[in-house]
Amino acid sequence: MTPSRPGYPFDPSGAPEDPVDPRTDPGVPERVRTQVEALLTRCTDPTTSQSLAEQLIARHEGQGEALRLQMLPGGNGPGSLVAAGQVVVAPENWRQWRTDRGSLPAGFTVIEPGETPGDGPGTARSVVGLRLPDGVPLPEGIARLREAGLQAWVNPVAMAACPVGKKGDAGPVPVRPRRSLRPAHRPLHGRPVPTPRDVFIEHRSPVGPLPLAVPPVGIVDTGITDQTREDGWLAGIPRTRGVVDPLDALPRGGDGLLDLGAGHGTFVAGIIEQIDPQIAVTDGLRVHRALDSDGVGTEESVCRSMIQAVQDGQQILCLSFGEFTADDAPPRTMAATIEEIGRLAARHHREILLVAAAGNSGDERPCWPAAFSRGAQAFLQEEDPGPVKVVAVAGLTTGREPAPWATRGPWVDLSTAAEGICSVYVEGTEYPSPQNPHPDTYGADPWALWSGSSFAAPQVVGALTRLCRERELSPHAALRLLLESGLPLEGFGRAVHLLPGH
Repeated sequence: MTPSRPGYPFDPSGAPEDPVDPRTDPGVPERVRTQVEALLTRCTDPTTSQSLAEQLIARHEGQGEALRLQMLPGGNGPGSLVAAGQVVVAPENWRQWRTDRGSLPAGFTVIEPGETPGDGPGTARSVVGLRLPDGVPLPEGIARLREAGLQAWVNPVAMAACPVGKKGDAGPVPVRPRRSLRPAHRPLHGRPVPTPRDVFIEHRSPVGPLPLAVPPVGIVDTGITDQTREDGWLAGIPRTRGVVDPLDALPRGGDGLLDLGAGHGTFVAGIIEQIDPQIAVTDGLRVHRALDSDGVGTEESVCRSMIQAVQDGQQILCLSFGEFTADDAPPRTMAATIEEIGRLAARHHREILLVAAAGNSGDERPCWPAAFSRGAQAFLQEEDPGPVKVVAVAGLTTGREPAPWATRGPWVDLSTAAEGICSVYVEGTEYPSPQNPHPDTYGADPWALWSGSSFAAPQVVGALTRLCRERELSPHAALRLLLESGLPLEGFGRAVHLLPGH
């Protein structure tokens, strides 16, 4: 059943309460305007994007064996960030090579699980990471490995779609929420609350309604803060070892200030809870730390976290990060990961949705993994789309118009407001810069406004889980309903109204 009001997947009377009250915080429009202008500058001014890349490279210098960055020139674009001194090889190539030859060339070492965010001792790997000898340039290291029979390639860098955590550079800005705003954690109409292990939804063709179930959600991001909130938000998300966002780890050892991507995963989790408050009751939301506190991680690390999430039973993944390749071709590690997730889904008869931010480049340059989608129309026309679907989500203005900073293209499935989105944030102080001479300090139970496609994707995730519950649908059936409820918008898939934006 399609909602009666086009563009609104839910009854507007049941929409989440706007956390922002303009009567008590009249400066919101100006702060959001400045934020959006900075976001647009980053995608239209090459010197600004180059400056950001240089800043990230500098902040990751001196990290020992931790992630270091370098810029790889590109033919179709400005280039792409990659992990310095690291390459990857396909597991099947690695296993055969080890059988035939045994040991690596002198100076090369395997990147073992636990060395980078996203690692877990039991995680399947879509690629094997190798570290080059000190001082060996990437092209030379790849050539040496290929001479030895290993088909190696660079390890691209994935970034949170909005990685700069300070105002003046499109970072978050503080906001005062309504005093009455509390998470609406209510029982599910008296029904028993399922646990994540009880709610796997089988893949069926054709996809149709199933008994009440809520597909578990996995957020692959910077992790989640372990700071205690007194207002109840995000209280149900486990803070297990390896998922906590350190907030201040860069430059090495920290400097007492929030890092560039600090709180990104926390902010994303708060958006999902706003759209679907009941997800906290079902204990169905998990966070995986694959990006560091600057919002940066290797493609290998995010891919391992994606596979780990699916192995843990999560069926809807929120991927508010993206990467560009030097030649705009699909990244091989991510492609192999999506194939592996497809095999896992088929083996366990599950449907998987990979909901990814489309990017903030202001053009049609493919941002991965979102660009692996084939678009809304292709999905709607398929009788059996298979167990895994990539869902690309782009950002709109508060007026539901195409945002000039937003990445767009025929591969985009959905779009929603992504300017001045309000969500929970983290305690701490920004660091000063020429663009930010008066850094903000966030106190207890903080909220913030942030803009970018990073914050469109989690709205869609929350909408999907809510539809699964309220309409008793499988993940693919919920996606179909969400697409059918949207308004076609060229280059932006189907536009839907979820959070208000400001």
